[in-house]
Amino acid sequence: MAAAEAFRVLLVYPNYSMMKIPALAMGLFAAILKARGYEVAFFDSSLYAGEFESSHDDRRTGSFQYRRTAKIPGPEPLRDLHGDFRRRVLEFRPRAILVSTVEDTFQQGVRMLAGIRDLEIPTLVGGVFPTMAPEEALSFEPVRMVGIGEGEELIVDFCERVRQGQDPADTPGVWTRLPDGGLRRNPLRPLTDISRAAPDYGFFREHQFLRPWGGTIFRTITVEGMRGCPYECTFCNSPAHNRLARQVGSKTFVREKSIEALDAELAALMESTAPGFIMFVDDSFLTRPFRHVEQWCRMYEKYRVPFWVNTRVESISPEKLAMLKAVGCHRLSFSIEHGNEAFRKKHLRKFFSNEQAVAGGRIVAESGIPFSMDVLIGLPFETRELLFDSVEIIRRIPGYDALTISIFTPYRGTRLREVALEQGWLDPAAFPNGISGASMLRMPRPYLQREDIEGLFRTFAMYCLFPKDRWAEIRRAESFDAEGDAAFARLGAEYYEQKFGNRESTLPPQEYLRGSGCRAADNDSV
Repeated sequence: MAAAEAFRVLLVYPNYSMMKIPALAMGLFAAILKARGYEVAFFDSSLYAGEFESSHDDRRTGSFQYRRTAKIPGPEPLRDLHGDFRRRVLEFRPRAILVSTVEDTFQQGVRMLAGIRDLEIPTLVGGVFPTMAPEEALSFEPVRMVGIGEGEELIVDFCERVRQGQDPADTPGVWTRLPDGGLRRNPLRPLTDISRAAPDYGFFREHQFLRPWGGTIFRTITVEGMRGCPYECTFCNSPAHNRLARQVGSKTFVREKSIEALDAELAALMESTAPGFIMFVDDSFLTRPFRHVEQWCRMYEKYRVPFWVNTRVESISPEKLAMLKAVGCHRLSFSIEHGNEAFRKKHLRKFFSNEQAVAGGRIVAESGIPFSMDVLIGLPFETRELLFDSVEIIRRIPGYDALTISIFTPYRGTRLREVALEQGWLDPAAFPNGISGASMLRMPRPYLQREDIEGLFRTFAMYCLFPKDRWAEIRRAESFDAEGDAAFARLGAEYYEQKFGNRESTLPPQEYLRGSGCRAADNDSV
């Protein structure tokens, strides 16, 4: 459309410093806007070192949850985030700015926008955090308009109103802070058809695709085949998305992309991006009906690029895993979250039994697909004794390749955040620093204290692997003093040798970029 060709849109991605995997949402928005004929540019804060560092992978490898990985090749991080951002805006002269943010990165986005507030460019801030807490997002002075819900159609409507000289505050799905401090709340939009758009990753730099998997670095992209989750976990905001979906007449937020659309998307990405590994970011991959898993595997057979999926333990079966493995499933993750059945049911609303969890884990181990398990620690009402129920269930599941231990984070829009606030254990104005950051809760004893949680975070994997007659040594390694650090270093070296064999990725950079198949570390196979 010729009239739209000169209309410039800047996509802004506040993100952890050096957390560089290409963002699916940014790829989708870029593709949608370019298809409209807009001129699109992209500013990504993850290329910068400084105020908002990501140490998540370092904390996990440092506590022996993951293998160590050779340094990912790439340029040195940039330094002048706010100066470069303002210069980019002045240079590109966008007519509209679109910002996508999660709760962890929202404050970084606010600081970036504060530096261009005088330019008076129509700016829409969207993403999970504004959707879950729109009033709070609008309480920050640089934020005047937020987008609620999905963005694919909202951003086009917003930009078209700006282009045509109309008031973008009229856009359905947009909330606006009025000059008198009041709020204008427009109704939500219907759910989008996720089969209609595929991501364009052309804005991202070559080194941003490199990501470690099992100690080996692959050229990685993210692909979405299903959006949403049908479960009601209290630590997750998926239930809130389902409630919003019902407000616009849908039974659920969960949708599958059509096999035909996914096939076309993959074919295009193979041509444009040449991935060596794919993260399928569906919340629970195997909750599809069995026939849909069969159709998916038949479609994917011609690609056979190694891939990772996340799923629910209840959805695991030998038949499904055999199909996935046959077409290139290289890694799989599933959540245990907590090892005490009564606690898990009451506080997390996860209703599988421990026997189901152990059986599911054993099925994965027998499939030969390397797998990791997710555990939450530092939950509201959790004691040391309850935490060790989680240790005990992990000890019953053989052959896991990695553990992902996350410290409970009370995200906006979740039931457990409301519980923490009701108990007076959480500062309502506090913002998190990711799921492996320090605990935000201040619970009375006998519940876990912040220092308890930190010590258990770094030793959890050791408790799961070493025999119980070593637990007194491990307990000493929980302490962050000279003696504790020495015990941790000694036990850590022994753990790493026993679990991972001290092998690290040694492939040269040209091999990382080739993406020529599954080059797993020697003991990736279970």
